[in-house]
Amino acid sequence: MKSDNKHAVNLYNSIEKHIGHAEAEDFLTELPLSKSADYIRKFKWANGVCTYLKERFTDEDICIVV
Repeated sequence: MKSDNKHAVNLYNSIEKHIGHAEAEDFLTELPLSKSADYIRKFKWANGVCTYLKERFTDEDICIVV
């Protein structure tokens, strides 16, 4: 796993459980986040997560994952 941030790991696990392993791996490749990230990096990551989910999944999938 390329991210060690709690939020990134939780989202990875949810995507893997509800959508699939390949999609979860793609998520971490696109949006890695370390637990040492500062608040600016975390804000950019969260914004990127929203965009990533909207571009790849249906609203129903997003509700299940998040």
